[in-house]
Amino acid sequence: MQITPIGPKFGAEIRGVTLKQVAADEGTYKDVRAAFEQHSVLVFRDQETDDEAQLAFTRKFGAGVTLHFDQALGSSEANTFDALLRAEYRWGW
Repeated sequence: MQITPIGPKFGAEIRGVTLKQVAADEGTYKDVRAAFEQHSVLVFRDQETDDEAQLAFTRKFGAGVTLHFDQALGSSEANTFDALLRAEYRWGW
């Protein structure tokens, strides 16, 4: 796995590993998690993934939450999405 900083203060590009590998392999996850803790933002380019693989990857970093936007959007149908709230907990947003 290669980690290349992309900004002077935060952010790094991760190469040589896929989202599926991070989700499936604990050692790979620990390496990526350490990079996340150091750089705060990680970029994984050119990933071939599906919904299940994306969810498996994000769940490694913590539980998601379902947010409801139906009232804010003025819609009678519930508009929801799963959001990983690591940034909120870490940075207090």
